Amino acid sequence: MTGKIFKHAVVLSAMMIVVVYLSYRVVFTIPDQWRWYAILFLIAEVHGFLGFVLFCFETWDPQYPAAEPVPDGLSVDIYICTYNEDPELLRKTILGSQTIEYPHTTYVCDDGHRESVKQLAEELGVEYISRPDNTHAKAGNINHALKVTHGDFIAILDADHVPLPDFLDRMLGYFSDPEVAFVQSPQTFYNLDAFEEVVDYDKGEHWDESEVFFHLILPGKNRWNSVYFCGTGGIIRRTALEESGGFATETITEDIHTALNMHAKGWKSVYVAEHMASGQAAGDLTSYHVQRTRWALGNQSVMFCSNPLFKAGLTLPQRICYFSSMFHWTIGLRKLVMYSTPLMMLIFNVYPISAITNTLIALYLAQLLAPIIAIRIITKKRARILAEETFSMLNFWVFTSAFIRAIFKLGSQKFDVTDKSGVTQFSMASIRTHLVFVVISVLSIWWAGLGIYYNIHGNLLGPLIAMFWCCWNAAFALRVIQMATAPVAQQKSTEFADHIPLLYRLPIVSDHPERLGLTIRYSETELTFVSYEPLNVGDQLDATLVLRFFRLPVKIEIISQPRLKQNGSTFAYTARYVGLDQMSLDMLNTHTMLYATPRLLDDLGQRGRLLLHSDSQSRPPAGRTRRVDFPINLDPDHNTWSHARVIQVDLNEAAVLTEAEMPVSGPQAFEMATPLGVVRGSLCVLSNHNVKFHGGPAWHSRIAFDHLDTPSQEIVKELACA
Repeated sequence: MTGKIFKHAVVLSAMMIVVVYLSYRVVFTIPDQWRWYAILFLIAEVHGFLGFVLFCFETWDPQYPAAEPVPDGLSVDIYICTYNEDPELLRKTILGSQTIEYPHTTYVCDDGHRESVKQLAEELGVEYISRPDNTHAKAGNINHALKVTHGDFIAILDADHVPLPDFLDRMLGYFSDPEVAFVQSPQTFYNLDAFEEVVDYDKGEHWDESEVFFHLILPGKNRWNSVYFCGTGGIIRRTALEESGGFATETITEDIHTALNMHAKGWKSVYVAEHMASGQAAGDLTSYHVQRTRWALGNQSVMFCSNPLFKAGLTLPQRICYFSSMFHWTIGLRKLVMYSTPLMMLIFNVYPISAITNTLIALYLAQLLAPIIAIRIITKKRARILAEETFSMLNFWVFTSAFIRAIFKLGSQKFDVTDKSGVTQFSMASIRTHLVFVVISVLSIWWAGLGIYYNIHGNLLGPLIAMFWCCWNAAFALRVIQMATAPVAQQKSTEFADHIPLLYRLPIVSDHPERLGLTIRYSETELTFVSYEPLNVGDQLDATLVLRFFRLPVKIEIISQPRLKQNGSTFAYTARYVGLDQMSLDMLNTHTMLYATPRLLDDLGQRGRLLLHSDSQSRPPAGRTRRVDFPINLDPDHNTWSHARVIQVDLNEAAVLTEAEMPVSGPQAFEMATPLGVVRGSLCVLSNHNVKFHGGPAWHSRIAFDHLDTPSQEIVKELACA
């Protein structure tokens, strides 16, 4: 049985189990007393089942289309849409757009009418567009830009969304099909300390709330030609956009609404599940809720003003997929019923079922576990049930209130921009509902406990189930409160993990040869590094960072000595930059966005793209292999560090990524910088082959350690067996 057939069999079996359970519920368990609430609870269960069915439909057969050759001579405009974002954030995106290899014209579409942004555009050599008003927010901004530009294809980026050099080359090829209206790429985020991100550097694991959506659901929509535009990181054919009336202005989620209109006109869409750009996720709960409120309100408003189930021109699968996307935002209503039910049972003795029987318990457990198992198989264990339940608790009231506002057209319908300043905020209002929920849960359990103590309840099974259920829900609410109130660094600069060679001179012997250090983390303001000799807090060092594209001279001042794993030959320090000018900062950010971030996301298991493409003939060495990222100097006699990295290591062999071919030859000297010390010796090149890194050439080489001195042998052993 193939994997696909097995997956489909599990999915259909899970559906049948839930259908049997719901049928039993309808026939045998609806009580006469409090019948209205029992039916409401049953509707909530049916809602959950429908969500599961829609999810399975969308992910039934994910499609990952092969790359298409990019045509020459296409006319491409890049719109960078901005309103009130920090110009320094915008600067990174403009710099990223300038590295895009395919010919294009970049426009900064400023809806904030800011002189500083206009000057920034002039400084960096891109076009600047503004308009006299802010009518229809982002949609109006783009529609205005369409009137004053002429490109046949429009790539749209948010102000914080930094593209990679092959952004256009990778996606323009699909437009060779004249019926393709737009091509979309995933949204990935470089601030891994954001509220919605979970990262474990030690285990090399990363998860974010949109993981399944961007890496499974949207590829699944490829199967049904129902991918929708996600607001940024996509390219649109001008004629398709104009034929559909431009960007939709009736709702505040112009992206999905516009895609819906284009599909209704018969146009096609393509989703490329590869990392093409990096943005900033909402850094705190307040900003996160602003964003989710806009998405929930906008999607549900689309349902009421342009319902895909009845919109002319759509195929049946497209209707189902669009309905599924909008139906997702009604989950708050179901969760509201599910969270309130154990409270109703404990406080008012209201039960949504007539009797708790062994048959009911068995069917309930089966229908609970079957979808979980199916989802684990569908997502290849990438879905994290507990994490997603936490975010359901986090969002249930936001989604519920958004549904009420959408259906009754209450409150503001304006486009609220998500704060991407990086400075975290805390608002008690964002967790007020959860605090109230926890208090009511505690009081409910206390009240039920009194009833049990005084023998008021004839049957203890019902109250005990309700108490357990109540504790379960309260635990998630407490987790939300903990996440929202956890202390975080109040800084605008995001830290990045990258091992960069740091060549420095001691202040008292500045005429001596450069010493070697190695960064562990760095930001726009400071860095943490290891040296292989003791230094002093307060020392100012003239140093050079060996980045991928250039060497960056910097002056640093050591400000502290953090506790990091080290041995007797390594010492860890944190230092701040002294007098880092704008050009140097731009060079550092270019390295970050075009190399450090995509490599880090790849190493942490991001499924959007294996940035290092190895052919089938290249296999890791026998034995245990450790994924690493350490710089290697292939000419240690002259200290000529270039951008070469050891990416895998075991006791005898390693894999090296270089930008120039390493000829297969006999022993040659090398040194490798690691956090545990410098590895020195000689190596032999066994094989190498050409690969691509963001469209640029690179070489993947297999090397064998020919000779290592005794300290180096110990370091390699620890690295390989860690």
